[in-house]
Amino acid sequence: MSGIFDLTGRVAVITGGNGGIGLGIAQALNAAGCNVAIWGRNAEKNANAATSMKAGPGKVATQFCDVSDPGSVKTAMKATLDTFGRVDGCFANAGIGGGGRRSFIDRTEEEWRRMFATNLDGVFHVFQAAARHMTE
Repeated sequence: MSGIFDLTGRVAVITGGNGGIGLGIAQALNAAGCNVAIWGRNAEKNANAATSMKAGPGKVATQFCDVSDPGSVKTAMKATLDTFGRVDGCFANAGIGGGGRRSFIDRTEEEWRRMFATNLDGVFHVFQAAARHMTE
């Protein structure tokens, strides 16, 4: 393995790893030999992200996951552990803007709650699931 880091054999979960910063994190980890599990709500974007790394040295798995739903996080973690047998790192990157392109003053209470369920509660759900595994 060439480069600064050799993460061969390690496994990382990246929520929101199917685009933007999350995809960049997944690609960098994969290029360093890390196996990556991309969790996202869009199956097509998940598949495209995995395809973008198929030439990399690490393996890539994708999993549907809505981080605002603890049951979805639990299912995604089980699938990741079934695939890779371990998780060494976790990047809670999933996030939403809440109101689209509308002004803050035009957002609904429901949009506000959905944004916090993803951006705040989702981090809690994901890190808790990862920490439970990593401390076993």
